[in-house]
Amino acid sequence: NAQEADGGQNAPGPTASLPDPAPSQSSASPGDKNSHTLLNIELRPDGRQVTLVLEADSPFKVKPFALPGPDRLVIDLPGTWRGIRGPTVPENRFVKNVRLGKNEKGPRIVLDLHRTMKHTVTQKDNVVEIVMQ
Repeated sequence: NAQEADGGQNAPGPTASLPDPAPSQSSASPGDKNSHTLLNIELRPDGRQVTLVLEADSPFKVKPFALPGPDRLVIDLPGTWRGIRGPTVPENRFVKNVRLGKNEKGPRIVLDLHRTMKHTVTQKDNVVEIVMQ
């Protein structure tokens, strides 16, 4: 079941957002290295590839993995996050839709793809780029 594979808690639409956790739900302090705020999320298609750019207020880790049938790229963001929202999905031939959800370790971004794509991840400081080809 595709919904179960994605964590079963996906919000519809490319501009959906997850509510910020209430202070009582999070023990993260502002100086906690596992607490982040998403500053920017952008989907940049070009002729041969599409790039998902994530920028936060501090260095962070991503855990991307592909799922087949239907083709998806799932990006888990471990830790406590604020400001999670989906990017606007411009007209393109790679990504159909972006959904948001969460798993036991943090938020999840799911890209519904038009076809199977390989991905590479690069990180520089507080910016992660995931290139799909």
